Amino acid sequence: MKVTLEDLLSLGLGERSWLRNMPPTLADVARIVGIEATLRFALHYGGEGAYLPAWHGRDPEAPKKWALTTVVGEEAAIKIVDHFGGGVSFPVAAGFNGRIYRRLLAVAMLEKGATIRDVCQSVGVARTMAYEWKKLFVDPVAIRDRQASRGEQAAKLFKDGCSLNEVQQETGLSEGYLAGIRKKICEETV
Repeated sequence: MKVTLEDLLSLGLGERSWLRNMPPTLADVARIVGIEATLRFALHYGGEGAYLPAWHGRDPEAPKKWALTTVVGEEAAIKIVDHFGGGVSFPVAAGFNGRIYRRLLAVAMLEKGATIRDVCQSVGVARTMAYEWKKLFVDPVAIRDRQASRGEQAAKLFKDGCSLNEVQQETGLSEGYLAGIRKKICEETV
């Protein structure tokens, strides 16, 4: 499966999720030049490695001639060479092939509120694998924020007179969680 930059960016993952799902060397690159430049770097050089040219800043025109510059841009290329050193071969982990892309797709789905069942059907993995990915890679802060915003949505729906089933269908929150929200609303109005 050939994965493109557009495929990866369309996942909508946040920076923390990208860093958590990248090999350590790519995560280091991402902290220096950003996620998009790192994804371009990984897709182009993944599995092979990149040559980082020797450069000491003496010739300001030199970076324009680097192969690395055509992949990540001049500013990012200079930052990578300055940080990791020049005149070396830099190993780059295999790019975002089909297996890694499927995991990223699953993580993006889980962070957006998809159920384990939805992930299994869409991505084609076993439930145990989806649960493991959720445990290891899904950003707990994103889940908490998403659940809080859905909780606010549920509270508004209850205040508008919707039934428990209607609110559950609309928000996807559990019956127990919604019962707590409804109880809190009832206490506020008394």
